[in-house]
Amino acid sequence: MEEGRSRPGAREVEEGRRSGWIEVVKLSNESVVRLLKLELHDGEAEAIALAIEQHPEIVFLDETEARPV
Repeated sequence: MEEGRSRPGAREVEEGRRSGWIEVVKLSNESVVRLLKLELHDGEAEAIALAIEQHPEIVFLDETEARPV
C-alpha cells in the first residue's frame, strides 16, 4: 500500500496521474538529493533536485526551511 493513499487529495492526485496531467519522473542525479537531505526533508530535497535538472518556472514547497535553497 502506498503511503498517503487515504489522505485528502489522494484520489485527485491519482486521477491526475492517470490523465497525464501529473507525471512521475525519476531523478538522474541522486548525489544532489543525498546532499540536500543533510538539511532538508526527503520530499523537499527531491523536489529541489528535480528542479535543478528540469529548470521549471516555479517550484511549490511547503517547508519554510527549503524555500531559500
